[in-house]
Amino acid sequence: MKRRLLIFLLVLLLAAGVAAANDELLGWDASGLSNYGPILPWAPTTIGSPIAANSVVGLTRGSGIKKPSGTSTNHGWGSFGWSQQDEMDANLDMNENYFTFQFTVASGYSISLSEVDESYKRSATAPNAGALQYSLDGGANYTDFASFAFTNSSSDGDKVSASLTGTAPLQHLAAGTTVMFRQTNWYANATPDKSAVWYIYNNISGDDFSFYGNVVGDINQDNAVNAKDVTVMLDALTNGAGFEPSYGLSPEQAANILDVNNDHQVNNSDLQWLLNYLKAGNGNVSEVPEPSSFLLGIMAVAAVALSGIKSQCRCREMCQ
Repeated sequence: MKRRLLIFLLVLLLAAGVAAANDELLGWDASGLSNYGPILPWAPTTIGSPIAANSVVGLTRGSGIKKPSGTSTNHGWGSFGWSQQDEMDANLDMNENYFTFQFTVASGYSISLSEVDESYKRSATAPNAGALQYSLDGGANYTDFASFAFTNSSSDGDKVSASLTGTAPLQHLAAGTTVMFRQTNWYANATPDKSAVWYIYNNISGDDFSFYGNVVGDINQDNAVNAKDVTVMLDALTNGAGFEPSYGLSPEQAANILDVNNDHQVNNSDLQWLLNYLKAGNGNVSEVPEPSSFLLGIMAVAAVALSGIKSQCRCREMCQ
């Protein structure tokens, strides 16, 4: 019976993810920069609570790209020496024509990355294409997850964005997971100019290079996964807690149902057990349905299943 009710609880988690805000997790604001920005890693302006602050390594130029000497247009982090080909260039790793950064998910959190926004500026002869890559194995292997076309070479620059919700390995990142990133830019159908500068540039209000995401399992939307979320699930099974319909179970029945790891108590470990249930045995995140009418249908089925269980069982018998 618990297995059938587990479907209902997982639906609650998914529904909470749909309702949760798309919060900025990490961001860089170039508005105060001058002279092409710092040589040392450029620390982020924004670090969200789900990111372990002391784990963040800011934007760092690879040895193949350089900070130009002298002065430049203010409000930009600029580099030259970009690749002449693309992100699949066999010489990319050797030449280090990219910049890198990384973070670790903070204790008590599980996050799903949803979007990346990047404001840029380039001259007519600077790179006109780029790609972001991620690594979950300490940098041994990188995988593309976002491609950009830098089509605007005006003095004001432009902004590009990419959705990350379809990148399964960047969903449901567990606490303690370190993600390393790098971005390489290159010349797509254009004559390379290794001296031309490409910038992350301040042409919008707020941060100019930002990652957004949702806190997975944050049912009460306080930007943390904790015992309060377990309480909300208990309330949902007893007096409704804003969920419709209200299932009207006794506290004892609800507690027995929520004790999914069978340790005879209801606490945060049950919520973590549910989150881990979303993952495949090899540690990779399994696919989770996108918000859609399908999700609403599953919720309806779960409600019917729960009602059926209630009608077939009596008190504690339903929780055996």
